[in-house]
Amino acid sequence: MEVRDTRYADVADDLARVYGLHVRSVEKTGKGKNSQVYRVVSGDNAAFIVKYYFRNKLDSRDRLKVEFSSLTFLWKNGVRCIPEPVMADERSGSAVYSYIAGERPLMDDISNEDIAFAVDFLSTLKDLRVSAGVKDLPAASEACFSFQDLLDNIDLRYKRLVEGTVDVAHDPFHEFIDRDFVSVFAEISEWCRSRFRERSISPDCLAVEGRTLSPSDFGFHNSIRNASGQLFFVDFEYFGWDDPAKTVSDFILHPAMGLTADQKRVFYVAMLDRFKDYPDLAERVEIYYPLYGLKWCMIFLNEFLPDQMSRRKFAGCVEEEEAYILNNQLMKSKNMLKDITKEYKSFPYNR
Repeated sequence: MEVRDTRYADVADDLARVYGLHVRSVEKTGKGKNSQVYRVVSGDNAAFIVKYYFRNKLDSRDRLKVEFSSLTFLWKNGVRCIPEPVMADERSGSAVYSYIAGERPLMDDISNEDIAFAVDFLSTLKDLRVSAGVKDLPAASEACFSFQDLLDNIDLRYKRLVEGTVDVAHDPFHEFIDRDFVSVFAEISEWCRSRFRERSISPDCLAVEGRTLSPSDFGFHNSIRNASGQLFFVDFEYFGWDDPAKTVSDFILHPAMGLTADQKRVFYVAMLDRFKDYPDLAERVEIYYPLYGLKWCMIFLNEFLPDQMSRRKFAGCVEEEEAYILNNQLMKSKNMLKDITKEYKSFPYNR
């Protein structure tokens, strides 16, 4: 065994022991928040991705099981714009996937054709909801199937931040979450209640036939473009059954993509067309969209929680980055709250 970078010799030893892989080289790739990811070249020059999943007693999600089983299900059903699952080992908390040569696309290079491809992929997942084995798939991470579920989820995140950051000395953070966020959350929650009544749409639990399969954290930030221009989607740790209103809202809201207003509109209109067999989807998106924006405000602030920052450190974050990260996340949350407050009464991406 000859490993080019001796820093990762222990990884090569682990792969030989667990998977029987004879490794020529190992290099760390990317800088994920929840995992350590390595590109491995075996003795016969085959390239793989090996992923070690973050595990913490405070986080009960089995990221390894969800991602590997979900990709296995999709691969068996003919989906090929994803990594092929190869092997997994629960004890070591790792899995091996096919290596996709390419780069994460620059957001400035995203085209309407790319958006159409993303919509095609989500439509394929929708159509797979009647496939064999689909009932064994879990709910997507933090899936909310009713209005109250979503309110409770946001409130839980808020309380967790308040209670978990008592000892955090960061006055701007505490002022923002205790004053600005609470006020807007109450205002938008009441507006949503009135819209359900006005549109005669039930806020109760979404029927099974109104749900879809979703990667949950879906977008071009979790994709790779190969040399021929083909897109592949990666990161299925949160995959499962979800509300399509969330799928649409999160794609539009996701800060890692930075889509233009026109691109968001193209996506929204295309999704309504491909999901036209889902009654009231347009109305439900318009009601739920601002609440998912508020949820993003809370997600941005996760790094203020000590156990959440430990994920960053596991994945490679160094101490001197911590202050910058916290200030940057607070600014993202403030900007999201400002945008949602400005546009929640008039959904900005209608035809």
